[in-house]
Amino acid sequence: MKKLFLITSLLFSSIAFSESLTLICEGESKTVGIDTSQSSTNIYGDINARSNTTKINPKSIRSDASLIIHFNNLKNCKKGKCSSGWIDLPKHMHPPIGTRKEKIPLLDVVISEMQMKARFKLNFLNKPRIEINRSTGNISVKGLGNTGFSGGCVVYEESERKF
Repeated sequence: MKKLFLITSLLFSSIAFSESLTLICEGESKTVGIDTSQSSTNIYGDINARSNTTKINPKSIRSDASLIIHFNNLKNCKKGKCSSGWIDLPKHMHPPIGTRKEKIPLLDVVISEMQMKARFKLNFLNKPRIEINRSTGNISVKGLGNTGFSGGCVVYEESERKF
């Protein structure tokens, strides 16, 4: 009986001290797409000769999006640096080359009284930065080029159900 009580108390005490935080963030994402246009012109002096050109232009695509960020072991942060967490991006924010994981691990997690910062790796070039203001709940995710996400976050309680 004492062993059962000891094991149960150790289990519940480790759960209580390993506080985690899950945020649901809604806002606007900005990704990069490609716009192509073709044209053809006659070459001066030759009626049958034509020049065809194709232009490829990058374009910015804005859309509504929501993402989920999870931080592990908030109580065990030492000097603001925490061990782990993950981010779940919408499918349209994943690059054509690189990770397709649903839960992408967070890197370099730093938590202070006013801010939460982290990075994550989408591919060998793109390692976006996350900055969350803890007072306002505003989030900014900045990736390679002109890609990113901005919006607001709220705490997600797993026991909470909409219906």
